[in-house]
Amino acid sequence: MFIVSPILTDADKAHLLNQVQPFLDGGNGMNALGPSAQDIVDLVKKHSSVLNESALQEDIKRYLTAVRNRPPQDSRPTLPELLFPSRITIREEAADWREAIRIASRPLLDDGSIRQPYVQAMIKAIDDHGPYIVIAPGVAIAHAKPEDGAVRTSMALLALQRSVAFSEALKHQVRLLFIVASPDGDSHLKALTQLSDLLKETKNRMMLENASEKHEIMRLLLPY
Repeated sequence: MFIVSPILTDADKAHLLNQVQPFLDGGNGMNALGPSAQDIVDLVKKHSSVLNESALQEDIKRYLTAVRNRPPQDSRPTLPELLFPSRITIREEAADWREAIRIASRPLLDDGSIRQPYVQAMIKAIDDHGPYIVIAPGVAIAHAKPEDGAVRTSMALLALQRSVAFSEALKHQVRLLFIVASPDGDSHLKALTQLSDLLKETKNRMMLENASEKHEIMRLLLPY
């Protein structure tokens, strides 16, 4: 059994291949993943004497297995690294959901993380497909495609004191509107997972909704 992330990055796929490969070739060679233990022993023998070839080969096999099965380093940014005070906006209300998206996006436009077409693409997606971005009571996460104008991986938040309606349905009343942008479709996933963990807790959503200062919001983000 191999346990994997539900969202596989290229690094995750490479790591899974490294784990699976020994079972496919019976532990012999692993040439698809680099030099085998025997290849390395043969190279060493060209330049020095080997007192115990079989013992050296076993040591090299153990070393290669350990290296190849080492989990990849996840260098993707965390939630607090993408969502910081200058990207948080606290307002009493917004005229409608379109204005809410524009207000929430403004910090990302100002710091060059997204371009104006990205904002229009988010609005158009909701016009075309409805309020699919409402993912929890009072919470929406808006996004568009990387090619729509995402310059760098980033997040923003608009916290409203009064809900804005994304449809006539009560379940589409939103007070927390997050904007997510990623130029590669992958680098935002770690922070997005952390945000999802945060929003799973009803008490966290309530505390975010009732926060009147940015530092209160940041205090909630940091543990994740």
